[in-house]
Amino acid sequence: MNLAWRSIIFNHTPAYHQGIEMKKSIRYFCQTVMGIATSVLLMNAGWAQTSPEGMPQAGAPLIDPPRWFQEDTTPQARFLTLKKEAGAVLQESQFACKKLARVARAGCLREAQAMYQQDLARARSMTQGSQ
Repeated sequence: MNLAWRSIIFNHTPAYHQGIEMKKSIRYFCQTVMGIATSVLLMNAGWAQTSPEGMPQAGAPLIDPPRWFQEDTTPQARFLTLKKEAGAVLQESQFACKKLARVARAGCLREAQAMYQQDLARARSMTQGSQ
């Protein structure tokens, strides 16, 4: 039997066709899964575009909440506000320090902690002086 006849005989056996059918079914399965995933993503994208009633719509002017304009009436409330602000500054400083190289990171964190302690001491002196 020559090589040409051998390839014709072996390539057209039921096992060969079964392999082709298997590849087609896998391809159709993958296409179906991708189609379903795409439709789910599109539905979620549409849902994410809607906003609740209380949220401002796109392009609407931003309105600050009234609690931002309520002044601290007691020294204790003023101290808590200053402490919260100092903590936020410390957190931002620590985040920035973590981006630095390992050699400079320790010094940066120490400096940030020292600034936090200074801010707290300043806040205590400001609120104690107004009592």
